[in-house]
Amino acid sequence: MARYRATWPLTEVDGIPLVLSLRETGLRGAMRTALDAGESVEAIFRVHGIGY
Repeated sequence: MARYRATWPLTEVDGIPLVLSLRETGLRGAMRTALDAGESVEAIFRVHGIGY
C-alpha cells in the first residue's frame, strides 16, 4: 500500500506553474471562504499559489 505525506494541487497560471500547500491550516480556511464567496480556483492559485 502506497503512503503519501501530502498531495499538492498544481496548475499553470499565465505560464507560471503554481502549487497550493494544503497542509497549511490558514490556507485551507481561506480556500473555503473564497470558494463559498464564489471565487474561482484560478483566483485562489493567484493569491495563495507557490511557484513550482
